[in-house]
Amino acid sequence: DRKIEAVFFDVDGTILDTEPLSTLAIQKVIQPLGADIDWTLKSKLLGLRGPDWTKIVVDDQKLDGKLTPKQLEEGWEKELKKLYSQAEVLPGMEELTLLLFKNKIPQAMVTSSSKEGLDEKMKYKTELRNRFQLIITGDDPAIKNGKPAPDMYLEAARRMNVNPKNCLVFEDALSGVKAGWSAGCIVIAIPDPRLDTKQFEEYSTDVLKSAKDFNVG
Repeated sequence: DRKIEAVFFDVDGTILDTEPLSTLAIQKVIQPLGADIDWTLKSKLLGLRGPDWTKIVVDDQKLDGKLTPKQLEEGWEKELKKLYSQAEVLPGMEELTLLLFKNKIPQAMVTSSSKEGLDEKMKYKTELRNRFQLIITGDDPAIKNGKPAPDMYLEAARRMNVNPKNCLVFEDALSGVKAGWSAGCIVIAIPDPRLDTKQFEEYSTDVLKSAKDFNVG
């Protein structure tokens, strides 16, 4: 039985319901070019850093020559900025982060988002943000490889001076679940209901429908 010394949360799709907004922002950029994104494509992008997921979209939608991954990322961030105020906190997350905060259990946000992107979406959620001692973003210079590599979670544990084995991770995307698992953390997966939960079981301690189902005991 491991003693939990810190709790790490992914942000998009785990704390905040930003994934539908993210899809809309991608569509705004690529639809004028005759391209589109459906759930099959979107599910491959979950949890990845900008430079990684934009390559997948450009290849899949044959946008080479019309749009570079960098242009897609910039256009997407610009469109997404207009939508962030609409992002809701996912069920149970408000209560869970508050409970951990009151019990003085250190919390970190570990997100593939850029620092600018994270600051933008947290502008509307300052009380929530203030419960976290540490924020690691995808463009942090210390992070060599994004999720599913373990780098982000290992770095979070290092900065908090805790053993990754004593850290609990909440993630919605398979890439993030794999990242936490290969860092040696205890992983709770809360996948999108459209995803097959079977694939998550191998890399997580538990698979839940929402944070409401998490038993803090």
